[in-house]
Amino acid sequence: MAYKDKNKKRETLKQYWKQRTFKRLVKTLKKKSGWHLKIRDIDLWRLAKNQKMICPLTGRKLTAKNISVDHIIPKSKGGSLELDNLRLVIKEANFGKFCMTDSEFISLCKDVVKHNSI
Repeated sequence: MAYKDKNKKRETLKQYWKQRTFKRLVKTLKKKSGWHLKIRDIDLWRLAKNQKMICPLTGRKLTAKNISVDHIIPKSKGGSLELDNLRLVIKEANFGKFCMTDSEFISLCKDVVKHNSI
């Protein structure tokens, strides 16, 4: 039974992989990011699938127009270039976060909201 489920999973993976939408998304992502990481397209697909194409910082839907790669722990603070330190976010959030950790970025966002709610 487990063997059949495994084959079904592989078949589903192949079907998703063949979708033109995701192929376009990966191509755009690699082109926009400009980094030379040795990450396979399928790894990016899995990352996107695990995140359900939702930005973990903003909750917004990721598209080919707004997607960006973020280092969870910034390289400037000792973060690695490994897949487990990467996530997909919208580019505005990534630009805003720059070299901050998540807690520093959230604190900054709270200060901005507090200051502008006058």
